[in-house]
Amino acid sequence: MGYVLAVFGAGGALSLAAGFSHAINHALFKSLLFLTVGTAVQITGERNLFRMEPIGRKAPIIALAYLAGALSISGLPPWNGYASKGLISQVISGGPVYPFLWVTGFATIASFVKLSRIFLPARVSASADGAPVGPDARPGALLSAVAVVLALLCLATGLWYEPLTRVLHGLLSTEPMPPVPVLYTFAKIGWSALPVGLGVGLYLLVMTAPGKAVAKRIRTAAPELRTVLLLFFAGLIGFAVVAYF
Repeated sequence: MGYVLAVFGAGGALSLAAGFSHAINHALFKSLLFLTVGTAVQITGERNLFRMEPIGRKAPIIALAYLAGALSISGLPPWNGYASKGLISQVISGGPVYPFLWVTGFATIASFVKLSRIFLPARVSASADGAPVGPDARPGALLSAVAVVLALLCLATGLWYEPLTRVLHGLLSTEPMPPVPVLYTFAKIGWSALPVGLGVGLYLLVMTAPGKAVAKRIRTAAPELRTVLLLFFAGLIGFAVVAYF
């Protein structure tokens, strides 16, 4: 949502279309991620990431669908997060919040590198009679089908971002349609390797003993969730007041 608010505040010709494009893409890949991670929790009966048995062999379709969602939210091509984040970057490039997009980008990648361990292949545990262990050993066909559809939508809205942007601009603005930036060039795709490297490096750093110690201190000092939500809504109200006046 920070991306959406940032591009709305930029006030560029493509601000509304870029912001709503990311809101749509966010709805798709976040739904996919909640579905797949929730399925992993259901299969293993465990919520602790470090105690959760990887489910790649039990649910390969869910694992691949999760990968699509993780690549999407990380902003990697050709998934939809790359498209809408690319549009937002074009709109706010040179602005004061632009560097923060890079920070949030590789921090997101680091968090999903960590989360991805639960979707790696692993030996399927079995009870004495050979039955799979877990509250629900394998996801049903309907759940897998929904995950596949969401993954395909993440891909489609990434590949065909230009017509989606034009439709949204037509719905949201009476101004002439500005040129839609070309995002799939070798140079721009190559630049996407930088946040990947930074994200993996940050993950490896956090997983060291000093990194874990710092993370523990941050968790201890962090406010409660309800306090964070109150600050978030206060920020939205402040944003609305500033925009009104």
